[in-house]
Amino acid sequence: MIVSSAEKFAANYILEKYGVTVRFTEYKFSPPDLSNSLGLHGYIEGDKKKKVFVLVNYDPLSVETLSLPEGISKKPNSK
Repeated sequence: MIVSSAEKFAANYILEKYGVTVRFTEYKFSPPDLSNSLGLHGYIEGDKKKKVFVLVNYDPLSVETLSLPEGISKKPNSK
């Protein structure tokens, strides 16, 4: 449940802010005594060589860290 929610949240965040669709292939929880975070690894849809990493806080849902391939930037009207 946590993984599914975090993946949907992160994918929507990236689509809204950067205009690209991502697919997640792996996840790893941070130690619970450190944070309520989940690391998601994946790629830009259509090119598995373009790797993506998102660290999502799952309580409450927010993006802590985001790593996208070079050349992908925020959409002009995105905050």
